[in-house]
Amino acid sequence: MADIRHALMIKYGLGRQPTQAESDIWFVEVEKLKRQGVSSEEAGRRAAQAQLPGFKSKIYASEGDTVETLLLRVRDK
Repeated sequence: MADIRHALMIKYGLGRQPTQAESDIWFVEVEKLKRQGVSSEEAGRRAAQAQLPGFKSKIYASEGDTVETLLLRVRDK
């Protein structure tokens, strides 16, 4: 299974893999937004735009995972 940092890079078109600290901050922000009633995908996008460097600066041919899949992978680490 691919590293969560690599998966975030692909999904959100980042210019580099986020650090572990950056991916942890993304996770916390997504969970906070979900508690406020924001859908998982929208929460993931908002958190990535606010917290991850280079949001949508690249386009990768690979299809990214859903935010729910990414959240499960972070929880399982």
